[in-house]
Amino acid sequence: MLSVEHITPGTPPTRVDRTAEFSIHATKGGVIENDPEEGTDTTGDFLHVLWSRHEGDPEEE
Repeated sequence: MLSVEHITPGTPPTRVDRTAEFSIHATKGGVIENDPEEGTDTTGDFLHVLWSRHEGDPEEE
């Protein structure tokens, strides 16, 4: 995971870095989870998520 930003609408919109509160698990392909202990409520707002993944040999996956 490279970054997660919580974006709240407004003039101008505001953003808060929430990277430490989210994770991607190799066992759940494409699933991004919010750390339940942090409990960030992002309902109705926007998340900007940036991540990268290994594009290796398809037989290795």
